[in-house]
Amino acid sequence: MRSAAEIAATLFVAWIVQAVWMTARLERTGDDRENWLGGATGLGVAGFMGIVISLLVAAHLEAGHRGFFDRFGLWWAAIALGALGLMVALHPVIVERWTSDQADD
Repeated sequence: MRSAAEIAATLFVAWIVQAVWMTARLERTGDDRENWLGGATGLGVAGFMGIVISLLVAAHLEAGHRGFFDRFGLWWAAIALGALGLMVALHPVIVERWTSDQADD
């Protein structure tokens, strides 16, 4: 779990850099930009919570505890970090789509 948190922290930094770059590069108005910004922010918060939860669950599992909350925390961390990684991987595709749409206008 600790190694997953380290990987997730790297993904989180990459997400921050890409989100700032995309926000500055894309058109200033429009529903798509606002929807993307809201979704990306929510995903970033969930990813950050996934990092914290994975560290807490790792410490809890090392102490020998296993229960419902440990499994819930494990699944939360796995889904949140997977979604964060997917968003980092999809950023270039989103930028390409939106910049080509802006060039057509």
